Amino acid sequence: QNSLAKKFRKTGTTIVGCVAQNGTAVVIAADTRSTSGSVVADKRCEKIHELSSNVWCAGAGTSGDIDALVRRIRYNFLAKGRLKGAIGNIPTSGTADYLYPPATVEAVCHSIREELYGASGQTGANL
Repeated sequence: QNSLAKKFRKTGTTIVGCVAQNGTAVVIAADTRSTSGSVVADKRCEKIHELSSNVWCAGAGTSGDIDALVRRIRYNFLAKGRLKGAIGNIPTSGTADYLYPPATVEAVCHSIREELYGASGQTGANL
């Protein structure tokens, strides 16, 4: 029991999600503080991540693992969108909407599960 207590590390992240507009929208909020034990490592840490143009998630855990996982998921859907022709040429208006094609929540969840399963439990990311 003592060895389990030594391996456990509290992240202290606050993440909230609420269903809004009669179930047609979700509001996600998170704190911005990143800690390492009792030390504040970063006061402006981004914990809400865009996975596609219509799917966002909040993450808790090891920031490097979360960033790497989000990057892989995001570019996986970017590549799929380009292969299917869902994304055209880069727009000249300066918007970055072309980077993240729309995706279904089910497809994003499946992709996250596949990535985490492939890591065999070695990823400290909770989305």
